[in-house]
Amino acid sequence: ARSRLVRVAVYDDKFPFYGKRDYQPEIKNLGKKDIIIYPPVRDLFKVDVGDFLTVGKRDFRIVSIVENDSSETFDMGQVAPKVLLSNEAIQWGEFLTRGSTAFYSIHFKTKNDVGKKLKNNVVDIIDDSSIRVRTQQDTSGQVGRVLQYLSDFLGIVSIVALFLSLVGGFYLYLSFLLKKRKTISIYKSMGLRLSLIKKGLFFQSLVLSSLSFLLSIALSLGINHIGEELLGPYLTNPIDVKLSLPGLSLGLIILTIIYWVIIKPLLNKFIHQKAGQLFQENSAWNKKEDSRPLKTFLLLIPVLFILTFFLSGSWKLSLGFLSAILIGVLLISLFLNLFYRYHPKLKKLEFKLAIRYLSRHRLSTLSIFISIFFGVALMNLLPVIEKSINAEISGAKAENIPEYFLFDIQEEQVKDLQDIANQTEIELLSLSPMIRARLIKINGKEVKVSKKSALTREEQRSQQFQNRGVNLSYRPGPGEGEEIIEGAWETYSGEGEIPLSLETRYMDRIGVKLNDLLTFDIMGIEIEGRIKSKRQVRWTSFRPNFFILFPHNVLEDTPQTFLSAVKIVGSENNFSDEMAARLPNVSMVDIREVVKKVTGVMNEMGVALRLMSVFSIVVGFIIVFSLINHQLIERKKDLYLFKMIGLGQKKQRKMIFIEFVGIVALSGIGGVLFGQVLGQIISYKMFYQLGAFDFISAGKIIFLLLISTMMIITIALRQTRN
Repeated sequence: ARSRLVRVAVYDDKFPFYGKRDYQPEIKNLGKKDIIIYPPVRDLFKVDVGDFLTVGKRDFRIVSIVENDSSETFDMGQVAPKVLLSNEAIQWGEFLTRGSTAFYSIHFKTKNDVGKKLKNNVVDIIDDSSIRVRTQQDTSGQVGRVLQYLSDFLGIVSIVALFLSLVGGFYLYLSFLLKKRKTISIYKSMGLRLSLIKKGLFFQSLVLSSLSFLLSIALSLGINHIGEELLGPYLTNPIDVKLSLPGLSLGLIILTIIYWVIIKPLLNKFIHQKAGQLFQENSAWNKKEDSRPLKTFLLLIPVLFILTFFLSGSWKLSLGFLSAILIGVLLISLFLNLFYRYHPKLKKLEFKLAIRYLSRHRLSTLSIFISIFFGVALMNLLPVIEKSINAEISGAKAENIPEYFLFDIQEEQVKDLQDIANQTEIELLSLSPMIRARLIKINGKEVKVSKKSALTREEQRSQQFQNRGVNLSYRPGPGEGEEIIEGAWETYSGEGEIPLSLETRYMDRIGVKLNDLLTFDIMGIEIEGRIKSKRQVRWTSFRPNFFILFPHNVLEDTPQTFLSAVKIVGSENNFSDEMAARLPNVSMVDIREVVKKVTGVMNEMGVALRLMSVFSIVVGFIIVFSLINHQLIERKKDLYLFKMIGLGQKKQRKMIFIEFVGIVALSGIGGVLFGQVLGQIISYKMFYQLGAFDFISAGKIIFLLLISTMMIITIALRQTRN
């Protein structure tokens, strides 16, 4: 007999309210000694219908297996397979003993949707921060919280792609106006009013923007339909993704941004130039206006911040994205200014001409640099974070990761567990008590269940952590994987204020700081403590870690259970057999399965992120191709003049390759370094340690980048010759 953790839930033929459970065989009534299992239980214990399964202290006969359950959702917290029992079986099975914990959920099916007002009325009646009241919208948000980070990152990648598109659109529209400058000058010479010229050019832009907007909507609907067809076989309830009003509104907002940031400034610039200047070939921008493109790009940054906040709902994430874009643009500007001023003096004519063109066409150089820089930075950022996550989970010190996590250990069972550990050659890691409590006051102010709507992700998390019970523990000092980063750990002699140690992120979420006073309710008894230290906790050490720690001499006499991690040294079977025989109530979670599950989810998220990053760099390549092609078209006269003075086609080709391959190589290397450094910063914020550099992936990206650039130049040269 081997012990394994299972989730016990009550069978009710009226649940779920929507969708259904498919049983094999079908069942209508569940007896006191009957049990329904899910497929993972069948596979784990090698049992089937008609066999007996011991749950707790009783034997239950398996009468059916759940083949499909529409109420089951993806939840990283569900680390154990599920079984269904009747209400009578729950009482008969004696699952709840001294020190056991249980969670009760009551579901209501209403005729009408439950709004915020009715929910707040229920919250007022209950008035207990440890009881959560959720509507159907709240539950949907809770289910989707696991994928919020993925959604946030995908949204940011799409914003990066939009940013690159705006950069390219700025240059392309400028090229369009450069071609129209003679037409504009003729209209002005004929006495046509400036307002009419401006309206005509704006109408052209409006027609093109509207067509592109409609095409993008049609394309998104097509992609959504393909997604529905692909996901349909895996979903119990079919999804129907329709064109939403927020989506249309976002598209119109982007069109408005394009007008105010790109179209209007450029139109005003060209319309108000003198007719004589418009007839000149290279008078569109003089040296005094070299900073204008940079100012335009900087103007885009607050707009992108608003869009990022709209997509993620997190001001921290939006501010971090804004800072990264701003720092990247400033670094690019600084580098190009230094290059123009202190570039090397080369003797060969091809190199001289290439550098001269880079300095004369600063707008296109800046556009190419920004496009490649941010696309490559994004592609280098993801492997660094992925390696950091894998290193954190599997660990450079994998030998220290336990095999099992034990909980629901009663006080009187601690000695038996220690005896089993000695007999079976296992190591008990961080055997820790756990006391259930409620946080009822912060600095003497009562903690109320928050009813106001949370606007940001940070407010949502603060409400989630304040509106629930807490688990407390006590130790002589910080444990494995914990580090004091502010304040100091203090002991307690039995007199004076009780010193507390809190985890740093938890402090941010509930809005407290050092020296704040917290009041807890433990079985009706109030205990006050003052925060004296702030801790960083590496949760992937898989040790019993807690948000709130007390010192010794405070909680020893409170009702408590114990948790521990187990490192197998001897035989794993002997340990499992002893636990099943002597401590059958102790729940065991296989850490290896949890790590495997988390790693699998992270790999799937990595695939999605890489696809989006590839999309962003494809956008960058399209911009680069357009810029190179337009530059070569603009230089047709120059190329003919070079040919007339004896500069051969081979040297002209070499000059063009030096110019564009050089700028792409420099921007690519800069993007690699920026992405690697940004990955280190994100890794430290997530795991409190620097990430792993990934220069092998960076080298592959640079190689593919240069090959693609050479192909783009070759295609563009062929087009200009036709």
